[in-house]
Amino acid sequence: MSSEKTDIPKGAVYTMRIPLDRDKTNHATYHIKDIDEAVYLAARKLFDADKDHDAVKMMLKALLVQPSDDVALIDNFVSLRSLVRMFMQLITPVEGELKKN
Repeated sequence: MSSEKTDIPKGAVYTMRIPLDRDKTNHATYHIKDIDEAVYLAARKLFDADKDHDAVKMMLKALLVQPSDDVALIDNFVSLRSLVRMFMQLITPVEGELKKN
């Protein structure tokens, strides 16, 4: 598990601050890479099948900059649940703008 640091590892695009308990008194900081098409398609399929925890576990393994950190998150139910919302944001398309000329 990473400690709260200001150093951002090479390859990290996002920093996640994740609660470790329901009281939100303990947090951990993790860094993830940006999502690619393969991870997006696999995650979308799992989320659509209501397999949120499977989607989060797959995304952690694929995106964590320090992959050895995934065990601490997967074993913590509070952290795992908080990651569902974060990763749903990550697979939500960025909205563009369409204007009629």
